[in-house]
Amino acid sequence: LGVRMQRAWELAREVDAQLRQAGELVVAAEQGGRTAERLRAEALTLFDTSAPGAEVAWARARAVAAGVERGYTRAGAQLDAALAIAPGRDDVRARYADVLFARVLLAERARRDGEREDLLSRLAVFDVGGTRRARLQAPGQLSVRTDPEGATLLVERYLRGDDGMRIAGPAREIGRSPLGPLSLEPGSYRLVARAPGRPEVRAPFVVDRAEPLALALALPARVPDGFVYVPGGRFLYGSDDDEALRKDFYAAVPLHEARTGPYLVARHETTWGEWLTFLRALPARERARRLPWVQVAWHGGLRLSERAGRFELLLRPADEDHRAVEGAPLVLSARARRRTQRWEQAPVSGVAFEDARAYVRWLDQSGRLPGARLCTELEWERAARGADGRALPSGDELRPDDANFDETYGKVPRGFGPDEVGAHPGSRSPFEVDDAVGNVWEWVAGGTVRGGGYADARVALRVCNRQPTDPTIRDPMIGLRVCATAP
Repeated sequence: LGVRMQRAWELAREVDAQLRQAGELVVAAEQGGRTAERLRAEALTLFDTSAPGAEVAWARARAVAAGVERGYTRAGAQLDAALAIAPGRDDVRARYADVLFARVLLAERARRDGEREDLLSRLAVFDVGGTRRARLQAPGQLSVRTDPEGATLLVERYLRGDDGMRIAGPAREIGRSPLGPLSLEPGSYRLVARAPGRPEVRAPFVVDRAEPLALALALPARVPDGFVYVPGGRFLYGSDDDEALRKDFYAAVPLHEARTGPYLVARHETTWGEWLTFLRALPARERARRLPWVQVAWHGGLRLSERAGRFELLLRPADEDHRAVEGAPLVLSARARRRTQRWEQAPVSGVAFEDARAYVRWLDQSGRLPGARLCTELEWERAARGADGRALPSGDELRPDDANFDETYGKVPRGFGPDEVGAHPGSRSPFEVDDAVGNVWEWVAGGTVRGGGYADARVALRVCNRQPTDPTIRDPMIGLRVCATAP
């Protein structure tokens, strides 16, 4: 009996030592977490203001955050060893549950969904009473005001499935504005506001656990045909991809919360038909300057010409069969489907940055669209992805016919070419914007192009992808989309 008591005392001392060491590691990790959060905020401020040193500051924040994760992992290893000796010690199991809870939060921050699910399953074993899991599932509280008041409010929820992120079930009416606090599970949603005599307004949003979220929507009296009203609000902007991919390929900032004010955005890319109307309104000399053309490109050139008052498009100067005059279809003979295109309904391309700026100036000054301008990068990305940081307008998956990119027509180069706008509703954004990825790249303010084109691989089509481009370049895969100041 004495030997057994001595051994039990020694094991208890060993467990106590491991518990103490784990506690010290947790305290250090918590302190490191606060430092990492401060450094992260400082780095993101540098990114948001385009200040120098942003990447250096971000690398420093990531290094501290990595040390925090190592600290929690080491604490978990100490507690694993303690539990192997004393599986019945409630104090060890409680401390282990705390460590798992902290690691769940870290996995969420890094958007590592698989790791989060694994940690949650382990947490369920040690979280006696479920208090920590209840904190993870604490509902947010949504309040809504509209101007004017009395709008009917509906809410839709986005859930991720095998076919990407989709709205789960029909919209649920939740009342009229102003709406008091409404409990919602943490997640991604879309609010729909309807008022008599006003256009319907959609507002994607994310509610965090236990968050009091207040939305304020101004409902416009009218929205121009072909445009969507985007109310002011927050969204996730940038990339959470591998750091090398984020910096060197996408040229994107780290994923973080950003905001825009209200604005208008075109449902579709600017079409050839709209560009022809612009050309006809110009003096002859300027019209000649604004004719889209591309002499050489790896995926073919492009030329628009005018003869006897009619315009003619030659999609590939080397392929005389890819020629169409105004009012006649363009036939892409190498395709098995969508061979015949009403090319005036396809996106204009082969325009330089200054051409795009001249077009939106004309829309504004002619009174066709007061306040017309190129989208800012924040406006473009919010319209393309909604609020929840999804990789693509419709979620995180892209099937070959969801957008017009290299796989859509079997990677056959002679099948590459534009599609009529709106031909791929599988990539429609939460704001009901079409072709934000694929078809053609789109000029945005600052001389950057966004969205990928019809000959690009799927990796280029992620909405975070931004490519600063020579503003004088003309390319068969670069067009534009119009934004405008909100009424």
